[in-house]
Amino acid sequence: MILYFYPRDDTPGCTKEACGFRDAWTDLQDLGVVVLGVSADDAASHTKFAAKYRLPFTFCPTRTTR
Repeated sequence: MILYFYPRDDTPGCTKEACGFRDAWTDLQDLGVVVLGVSADDAASHTKFAAKYRLPFTFCPTRTTR
């Protein structure tokens, strides 16, 4: 399992890291690795971020939308 924490969705460094996991996705799946991204953003932000960059892994929101 890769559990990675990052400050915010759609920031330059976080996007680069997330896209790196995306680009290695086939290799990671072949190894049975699960990737989970965690930040302080809400689920709606994670959904938008994942769609924008075609990120195939799971994001865990740490707060809810108000």
